[in-house]
Amino acid sequence: MSIPESNRVAACQTTRPSAAPPRHALVFLNPVAGTNRVEQVRKELDTILSAHGWRFRFYQTTGADDFTTLIDQACQEGVDTVIAAGGDGTVADVAGALVGREIPLGIIPIGTGNVLSLELGIPQTVAEAAALLVGEHETCQIDAMRVDTRYFFLQIGVGLDSLMIRDTSRPSKRKFGRLAYTFTLLRKLIGYQAKSMVLRIDDQVHCLRAWDVLVANVGVLGFPVFHWHPEICPTDGKLNLIVLTVSSPLDIIRVTWRLLLGLPGSHSPLTVHRVDRDVTIATRHPHPVQADGEIVGTTPVTVTIVPKAIIVMIPEVCPARTCATDQWKVESRERARRIQQVLRQCLGPLGILDTDAALFVSALPHPPILNLLMLGLAWIMNRGDGWIVWLAGVLLTNPGRGWRVLRGVAPTLWLTNLTIEGAIKRIFRRDRPFHAQVLAPVIGPKPSGHSFPSGHAAAAFAGAWLLSHYFPRRWAEFYAIASLVGFCRLYLGVHFLSDVVAGTVSGIALAALYRWLVRLVIRSVDQEIRFYLHQLQRILAIASRQRLRFPRMIDGLTQ
Repeated sequence: MSIPESNRVAACQTTRPSAAPPRHALVFLNPVAGTNRVEQVRKELDTILSAHGWRFRFYQTTGADDFTTLIDQACQEGVDTVIAAGGDGTVADVAGALVGREIPLGIIPIGTGNVLSLELGIPQTVAEAAALLVGEHETCQIDAMRVDTRYFFLQIGVGLDSLMIRDTSRPSKRKFGRLAYTFTLLRKLIGYQAKSMVLRIDDQVHCLRAWDVLVANVGVLGFPVFHWHPEICPTDGKLNLIVLTVSSPLDIIRVTWRLLLGLPGSHSPLTVHRVDRDVTIATRHPHPVQADGEIVGTTPVTVTIVPKAIIVMIPEVCPARTCATDQWKVESRERARRIQQVLRQCLGPLGILDTDAALFVSALPHPPILNLLMLGLAWIMNRGDGWIVWLAGVLLTNPGRGWRVLRGVAPTLWLTNLTIEGAIKRIFRRDRPFHAQVLAPVIGPKPSGHSFPSGHAAAAFAGAWLLSHYFPRRWAEFYAIASLVGFCRLYLGVHFLSDVVAGTVSGIALAALYRWLVRLVIRSVDQEIRFYLHQLQRILAIASRQRLRFPRMIDGLTQ
């Protein structure tokens, strides 16, 4: 679909309240969006719009609304602005009815994700978003994606994200907000397998296996800190097809790391393809399709680009305009530089203490046998492996209890270690003592990588904290071993004192967080296992009864 030139306006133009009369608005309000109370939202909008002389009326959505007819009727009454107060689904439904019109759309984000408002830099509170509409703002035209006769403006996905959207209940979203999607995603990750897909991008056909395929008009991924790719922009007249292929846990870390830092590039496990006209996604078996946070059908699905589809009211400084790769690289480097600068400022007062501690430890006796013991301790406790070896012994002596403890401790330790080594250390990038001109000898090989925080200390204290919950009488032994591990990193000359302290604190904090998440996943998996075991018992019972009836039936026939 193309929009007539007469219906198009400049890409961005400033609208000053002093130069424009008060507007006549129709406000679509979703009463079940997000966690806000509809009465409070209505009261805040009423107060702000009325104070600036706006005429308006509310329409409370029901889930079966004909927005096109409602807007047509409103236009006949003189309405010149439409406001969508809801989540991404409400915004998409209202915006779809505005395609090709000259009526601007105002967004009041009160949903769970609010991805479009995040992409456009719209404030995330009702009062601030309403103040933007009645105050100084600009307008810009954004693209749309058409599926059959419906229009969408964010992302259309097939794979893991569509299952996450489908299986996250509305009560869960109202209770936990965006975290509800995270809980569902963690459950779906267990045992998830890549899907065979056929992609037709413009005139090219690709056959592949992927975890997820996403047609993206915006780059924000639910949270402002995550961004799929720096080139994705809702105003460039193009779409981007993101293909996620995951073959190992390391791929998950790579993808998370790239999303966290906004790193550009297109290579496995995350590849990005440019779409100039349309894209078709097909699977061997029908698979759910999500569009703008709602399930809209099953595969196959064809998505067509509609350039400059609607007009949206945005802030004067809009992130959607800074979508060039070079600009994003500069911002990523600047963000990393600021983080490192903050670290240096925070650890600056500890520099003397770190140096004194390193010199003190280096002055201690270092007999060969003690050096060997410290190196062995560091080796066996790397990544918390020593705790897992000890739990393996418990598993052999007490299989029932050992298995319960192992499945609770091992995933938590693994996630803690991945977070420290794969994310936190790379963000702070602190040099080790022997690189920082500290006069301290290094016992054994010099480790590569960064120093802050200590991964050994984090894993050791995370394991001690976890095991103390299962074996409370032995907590002193666990923490004594963890303390010895932290000291051995100082003794070997590979960490500062502040590295060990930070590793201790971050290890326990991450262990507490991941233990909570792992317990949620385990509880969900246990419920599913119990359900399938119950079904299997029913099937076996029915089969057993049928075997008993069959000989009786034969005897009756022979008589």
